Amino acid sequence: MSVLRVLSVTTLFVLLLLPSRASGQAVGFIAGGTIDPEQVYAGAFFESPPLAQRVRLRPGVDASRGGGLRVAAINLDFIFRGETPSGWQFYTGGGPSILFNRIDEGSEDAPAEVDEVTGGFMGLLGFSHRSGFLTEFKFGQTKYGPNLKIGAGWKFGKR
Repeated sequence: MSVLRVLSVTTLFVLLLLPSRASGQAVGFIAGGTIDPEQVYAGAFFESPPLAQRVRLRPGVDASRGGGLRVAAINLDFIFRGETPSGWQFYTGGGPSILFNRIDEGSEDAPAEVDEVTGGFMGLLGFSHRSGFLTEFKFGQTKYGPNLKIGAGWKFGKR
């Protein structure tokens, strides 16, 4: 079974086990594009109730594909949410990531057919609306993974 299938099944299983009326919890989905390498990505996340003041834990998974490279990532982000008077919330944070890399085509940076697990750290900056719409930028430095992700998505649950 491929890494992407394992991550998909694991995410679905976790989402099904979540309580239906969880106080302060949210689940979200996001998709977009990446830069360096150029790819498309999609993912899901779980947002915890506040741990301290406006700090929340937001673990998630995502997968990206393009340019002969497939990357599946497990992210453990801590975020800080700030209020604005317009109905939008600003959030920022970051955390460690585990990346499962699969290079299908050889390039000058990597030989052909590489399967590798690497780690990294990603930061994030985003805005979410009380309706559930969100947009965010994730940035970091990893061996084969994207250096910048730009995405939009939707969050369900406590805003």
